[in-house]
Amino acid sequence: MNKPSDFDIGPLTWVKGEIDQALDRSLAALKAYAQNPAEPTQLKFCRTHFHQAHGALQIVGLDGVTRLSEEVESLLAGLSEDAPDEALVATAEQAYQAIRAYLEELLSGEPHQPLKLFDIYEAVCRARGRDADPIDLYYPDLSRRPPRREQPMVAVAPDDLSKFYRRQRARYQRGLLKWLHNDESGVDAMRVAIAAVEAVQTSPAQRAFWWVALGFFDALAAKALPVQPWIQRLCNRIEQQLKRLVEGSTTVAERLMREALYAVARAKPVTEHVRQVQEVYDLAATLPESFGVRAGLAAQHPALRGVREALGAAKTAWNKCASGHRPSLNTFAEQVATLKTQVIALGHASIDNLVAQLDKVAQWLLAQPERVDDIVAMEVATALLLVENGVENHAKLSEEEYGEQAKLMCDRLRACMEGNLLGAATPVPVLDEMSRRAQERLLMSQVVAEIQASLRTIEQALDEFFRDPGKRSALSELSRPVRQVLGAFTMLNEDEAAAVLSECFNDIQRFAQPSYEPSQADFERVASMLSGLGFYVEALQYGKAELQNFMHPIRAARAEDDEDVRARSVEEEIEAAKQSLEKLFEAWRNDPENGQLKAQLQAQLVAIQKDASLVADAALEKRVGEMLALLAQSTAKPFDAEISQVMQNIAPATAVPAPSPETAKLLSASDETVDAELLAVYLEEAGEVLNTIAEQLAIAREQPQNIDVLRTIRRGYHTLKGSGRMVGLTRLSEGAWAIEQVMNRWLEEERPASADLLELIEAGRKFFAGAVEALKAGEHSPDESEIVAMAQCVREGRPLSEYAAVQAAQPAETAVPAPAAAQDEPAAEKEFSLDFTQQLAPLAAEPAAPEEAAVSETVRIGDVELSRSLFEIFIGEARKLLADLRAAYASPLPGALDEDFKRALHTLTGIAGTAKMRALREVSEALEHLLARLADTEPDAAVKDLMGTALQTMDAMVRAVTDLRLPEPAPDLVARLEEAGMAAPGAAAEPAAAADTLTLAMDEQAPELDFSALGAAAESADAPAAEEAFAPAAAAPAVEDVPLELGEARIDDDLDPQLLPIFLEEAQELMPAIGAGLRDWRDHPDNVAVGHSLQRVLHTLKGSARMAGAMGIGELTHAMETRVENALALKTLPVTLFDELENAYDRLNMLYERLQNPAAAPASQPQPQPVAPSAPAAEQAPEAAVPAAAAPAITPEEAELLAQQRALLRVRADLIDRLVNEAGEVSIARSRIEGEMRAIKAAVQDLTENVTRLRAQLREIEIQAESQMQSRLALAQEQHQEFDPLEFDRFTRFQELTRSMAESVNDVQTVHGNLLKALDETDAALSAQARLTRELQSNLMRIRMVPFSSVSERLYRVVRQATKETGKRAVLDIRGGQVELDRSVLERITAPFEHMLRNCVVHGVEDPDTRAARGKPQVGEIRIEVRQEGNEIMLTVADDGAGLDFERIRKKAESLGLLAPGVEIGNDELAQYIFHPGFSTASEVTQLAGRGVGMDVVKSEISALGGRVDTQSEPGKGTSFTIFLPLTTAVTQAVLIRAAGRTYAVPSVMVEQIRQMKEDELQACHAAGEVRWQERAFPLRYLPRLLGDFAHQPEKQRVTPVMLLRSGASVAAVQVDEVLGNQEIVVKNTGPLLARVIGVTGATVLGTGEIVLILNPVILVQNERYTETHAQAAAPVADEPEGPSAPTVMIVDDSLTVRKITGRLLAREGYNVLTAKDGVDAMEQLQETVPDVMLVDIEMPRMDGFDLTRNVRNDPRLKHIPIIMITSRTAEKHRNYAAQVGVNVYLGKPYQEDQLLEHIAAFVKQPVAV
Repeated sequence: MNKPSDFDIGPLTWVKGEIDQALDRSLAALKAYAQNPAEPTQLKFCRTHFHQAHGALQIVGLDGVTRLSEEVESLLAGLSEDAPDEALVATAEQAYQAIRAYLEELLSGEPHQPLKLFDIYEAVCRARGRDADPIDLYYPDLSRRPPRREQPMVAVAPDDLSKFYRRQRARYQRGLLKWLHNDESGVDAMRVAIAAVEAVQTSPAQRAFWWVALGFFDALAAKALPVQPWIQRLCNRIEQQLKRLVEGSTTVAERLMREALYAVARAKPVTEHVRQVQEVYDLAATLPESFGVRAGLAAQHPALRGVREALGAAKTAWNKCASGHRPSLNTFAEQVATLKTQVIALGHASIDNLVAQLDKVAQWLLAQPERVDDIVAMEVATALLLVENGVENHAKLSEEEYGEQAKLMCDRLRACMEGNLLGAATPVPVLDEMSRRAQERLLMSQVVAEIQASLRTIEQALDEFFRDPGKRSALSELSRPVRQVLGAFTMLNEDEAAAVLSECFNDIQRFAQPSYEPSQADFERVASMLSGLGFYVEALQYGKAELQNFMHPIRAARAEDDEDVRARSVEEEIEAAKQSLEKLFEAWRNDPENGQLKAQLQAQLVAIQKDASLVADAALEKRVGEMLALLAQSTAKPFDAEISQVMQNIAPATAVPAPSPETAKLLSASDETVDAELLAVYLEEAGEVLNTIAEQLAIAREQPQNIDVLRTIRRGYHTLKGSGRMVGLTRLSEGAWAIEQVMNRWLEEERPASADLLELIEAGRKFFAGAVEALKAGEHSPDESEIVAMAQCVREGRPLSEYAAVQAAQPAETAVPAPAAAQDEPAAEKEFSLDFTQQLAPLAAEPAAPEEAAVSETVRIGDVELSRSLFEIFIGEARKLLADLRAAYASPLPGALDEDFKRALHTLTGIAGTAKMRALREVSEALEHLLARLADTEPDAAVKDLMGTALQTMDAMVRAVTDLRLPEPAPDLVARLEEAGMAAPGAAAEPAAAADTLTLAMDEQAPELDFSALGAAAESADAPAAEEAFAPAAAAPAVEDVPLELGEARIDDDLDPQLLPIFLEEAQELMPAIGAGLRDWRDHPDNVAVGHSLQRVLHTLKGSARMAGAMGIGELTHAMETRVENALALKTLPVTLFDELENAYDRLNMLYERLQNPAAAPASQPQPQPVAPSAPAAEQAPEAAVPAAAAPAITPEEAELLAQQRALLRVRADLIDRLVNEAGEVSIARSRIEGEMRAIKAAVQDLTENVTRLRAQLREIEIQAESQMQSRLALAQEQHQEFDPLEFDRFTRFQELTRSMAESVNDVQTVHGNLLKALDETDAALSAQARLTRELQSNLMRIRMVPFSSVSERLYRVVRQATKETGKRAVLDIRGGQVELDRSVLERITAPFEHMLRNCVVHGVEDPDTRAARGKPQVGEIRIEVRQEGNEIMLTVADDGAGLDFERIRKKAESLGLLAPGVEIGNDELAQYIFHPGFSTASEVTQLAGRGVGMDVVKSEISALGGRVDTQSEPGKGTSFTIFLPLTTAVTQAVLIRAAGRTYAVPSVMVEQIRQMKEDELQACHAAGEVRWQERAFPLRYLPRLLGDFAHQPEKQRVTPVMLLRSGASVAAVQVDEVLGNQEIVVKNTGPLLARVIGVTGATVLGTGEIVLILNPVILVQNERYTETHAQAAAPVADEPEGPSAPTVMIVDDSLTVRKITGRLLAREGYNVLTAKDGVDAMEQLQETVPDVMLVDIEMPRMDGFDLTRNVRNDPRLKHIPIIMITSRTAEKHRNYAAQVGVNVYLGKPYQEDQLLEHIAAFVKQPVAV
């Protein structure tokens, strides 16, 4: 199914009528030429009119259609004027019909697919003697670009790029040769080369072709495209494109791009890349379901257009008649009669009958006009609606369904004529939807009419004002029509059009100011915008349209995209090369003996020939080849006729005519006024428009009441007006504007055309026709004053005869004065600008900056310099805020000036201060203070007027800033606002202290940073005062003393929900930059540049916060910025500067975190509660505390990472988690399918064996049958010698059956082969799906990964706060912060890291004096190192402190009863006690340490994540903790094991070794209780014992797997029944209940659907409750009394059915079952397992049952096994033989199940003597 067209039909509807008329005239002329070849002018007319249609199609942008029309135009040009070729004429006529039908399809909603025209295109090309290519009509949207790369671009040095391309081209050529020689590997080589080229492309435009080509080769490799000649040619042209890369050219042939896209569109989406190319370029919508436009539609087109015209006129006339305009009834009857005759051509009897009934109703009403009432009006309108529905859908109309509806409607009309409609009429159910659509169209037409009327009113008032500036008062009355139009645009959801009109209205308001001086440039700009809106509104009647196509009509038709959007194509280079070639040839003509010029000419021709081959221009390639052949001759000269002719064919010389005087005047004008290139466009368009006016005028004379005709004429003059203004022909546009105004008046009142109006239209047509001819002849355009005067006369209602009398009485030179605008010197034209950016800039467009600002990152406004981004944000935000303020001010409702108004005003004040617009801030601040003093009282009229003045002043100031002008201060207005505030009722009750509402003050409980004093210091120029204001109190508590609800801003945040996410993302980068800047400045206090850099970051954060409405952060950063600025002004930095800034930075982090998580209660912040510090710490000087060290310099990798983060899309984390889980579910489902596939493969393998055996048996039967037949034949010959042998029937029924069985077996084998093939294909598909799933999981996991540095600031703050609490000095150094971890892992280890860092400060790092005494630096070092090793992340936390005090640890462990006194253990074991709950060596409990909780949390969290901790400590040198964590917890590798009949998973990172131990060795290890490996003892346990299962016994096996596990420093050996293998699993959450179970770390789901727990057996071994409660039960397995184990029975039978049925029977009875398919298989298994009983068949391949029994009885290890033989051989001799070889029981098939079970039970209960 093709999706609906997204082609913009707006421009098409605009010119569709002109195209149809041009095609009709051209076709009529063609037919006239075919009938009378003696009239050559008809052929000329045919070509001219078709050229007009071709030009209109080009303007609309119908590329494929224009390609067909271009071929048709060439076909017409080739027609002979003497003898017409009937076949060519017929082909041309078919092309006409196809083009018109295709346009009709577009207007009816069909997609734009030019390939539908390929059939007729091929016919036209064949008629011209050339081949047609579908690519000629294939025009996908080439402006689309590939998605962003998932992998970074491959970097190749510019100097190495040519070598790189050369290597890839050589690889491509080798692959191409292989592929052309039917070697499929060649496609892969070509694909690899293209992929490498694509990976190094920089711009999206250059990369697009190679990305598409990669999709093409994907499809080719997957055999999704047929290997046809055009595919081979495409591969060859891609090689030529590679050659261009080698030569240094990056341009791509547009045709080559279209050809590659066509190939991909034809392919099936066999790979993800092919599917992505098809989706990005929407290729499915570019291919039609079938080629060729519906012939029926093409044939019906002329009649269809007439039907539509007659139907539209009938509807219009009936609407007027139903509204009470009785004269319209005659028009209605005439149009219905016309419709009745024309609708017959459509060929639908139901429509014919309905129109015929309407004609009867019309005649009935003509006879009785008084019968027109509401009921009749509704019925007739409904009937017209049903007719319209049938006409519009006639091509796919269901005659049966529609005929029923039409019959019902005719019955209703007849009932209406009979006067009994209400009683006899039958409802028409289909009309409800039709009525709705009709009402929508009617509503749209009414709305459009209202909008057009209002726009005409606006244009008329503007025209009068610019003609006579004294009529300024009329502009103030335009607010009403503007609001009406804005309301209509809002109702239609046309926001862009509303924005354009709003900008026009702002200009109109500016024009209305007395101080404004009229400017022609302003008038032209506003007039052009209103003109574009008028055309756009008219197009809306026909459907959705693109506003920009109407706002920039000529630019849209001529200008291409910028270079960064559309790369230059090879086709454009060819055209440029042709122009250069023409110049070279001319130079050679002037100097024919210059051999160098000839050589340059040949080189240029060679380049053009290569490019022509690349774009598949065979004609150009051939002509260039002919030229090169001629030039190769030594006697070649440029004057040779043959050379000149070929050169003319390659690059036709363009004769440039001498410019006319008008053109010369235009060319002499400045670049800012006119564009001379547009003059030719205007002249061609004017000729077409005037022809249309002449045709419509002839119709208007016959039908003066036809409003549609007048509307078409008005549109023509409107076009002449706009085009004239666009080119700079102001005087001509004035004449068109005058006539258009008159027709606007006529159309508003819907008056029929009068004689004077028709005379004016004719006079205007003659005037413009003369002007066009004059301009073409090089003369000046005529004076427009006469036509303007005539229009004024008709507009005022005066007869033109009066004007003629006046003209006759006046001298010609004083007839009518020219308008004011025209009387000026050519200044009007000089002032006109074709700068579309200035003329048509929309309201929301960014302000036009000077030329130097366009390339600069800063904007200068007076003495203020702003970054461009800040300037743009300020302008947009200020406009929005002022709009809100004006709306609230204009509201008549009480309380409009509420908190929202005040908040918007406050935000405007803040951003004005940020942008340093002092004048604007003064006014807004004064107005804000006035509102604050008014409190809740409503302002009186005088105050409200003053407020309105303030809003107008601020609006003017913002406009000035937009124009890059610094606003002028308004001190008088500020003073008046302050006086009004002092006189307000609430002013006396509020002291002056309340004036500053922006001061951010901390609570009295936090005196260490007095922000109110800081704010005062910021305003003061006295540096010492500023330093004093920032000085902290003497006994200030730490910043943690301040609760979160204290110290907030007095003003509330006014968060913008749209800007807040952007601010949070920006702050995520700025906050670490502030922290790093503070650390760097502390380390280098003399470096002023560092301080200035910090100030800039603070300033950026402040502005962003205020823009987003985060006023608390904005004010705090403002205070910090002021403090930094004041400090930089001092010669010596204050001692407490960095402590204060770091305190404020901590506060800033708290506010930022609250914004990130607003739902979290303040109490939930994990901030430590302060306690009284110890005595030594209290004695420390304030400057003793040193924060964490400066962060290392950002590496290039980190800088790239930050750049990538800035470009990321914000996605909720839970959505990513859900996607990861769903991807895991896909993997589980795939595993289940793979399991089923393995089962099917096993079954097919069994089938293979059975088929093989069946064939062997059948062959044996055939041999036996053949021998019997031979013997019978011999006997018959002896008895009947007189008969010929051939007369005997040699074949019996038995032989026939054997032959039939052989054929059946062959059929089974064929089906078996097909099944194997299908299984292989399914397996390959599963493998591809597995690869895609892995890629999906990998990409999703990459999204979950975040760098460790994202929590670095939090860790720095922990160290900083801990050092302040303890009085110690330490720095934190983070290495490898760019290493990425799973987000969930990082979130869970952040708190453990904080505990470890606090422990490093409290227990590790010594105080400064102690460190100095030990010869260490006074500042301790804490180091965090992060690195990735395989599938693990290794994090090291180390300090250079005193190390672990092992003696204190031993004493503490003994005191807690964890260690028996006197027991000798190593330091490694002692170090593990620090992770025990409640274990602490601190002498006292403080906020930071002493409770014995921190390291326990560390161990618990890391173990829960499946990680481990290693501890290393050296007394006096420090301690190191190394944490090993999985890279991600969503998908991990695990070892699947089986124990006690259940499956479990153990993380692979824990497995050190898996040993296969024999029974004797295993018993010895159980006796010792451990397994020794690499000089280390691993405690040995059987896994079910660890899980509380003491009843289940291990399975008896020849070798038993034992897993050696390690978690941190702890080890364990675990015996299991079976190791199933390593597998990637998806980790599932076990929920809160299982999460508390020791040793269970998660769960997963296998492909079989089985839920498997993920265990940590090391924790289970260490569980003290296990060792205390079950010490006896945990003894070695060898000492345990062995319980009864399930007996094992081996079934040996070649029948799969017997093995399965018997196996299920025994398994149901509790036996362990082994199966073997023959004696050899059984003997192999007996080497591993000795069963308790064997069930054996006799007849088996390779080794039968008797041989198997003899082998068992001869083996001393096996001879005791009871053997039960089950066979179909029940003869006594078989029984006796079985007893002789050693069979215990002999049973026949089918056996009795009870009997078999009794025998087995008897054997397993007592030993059997053999």
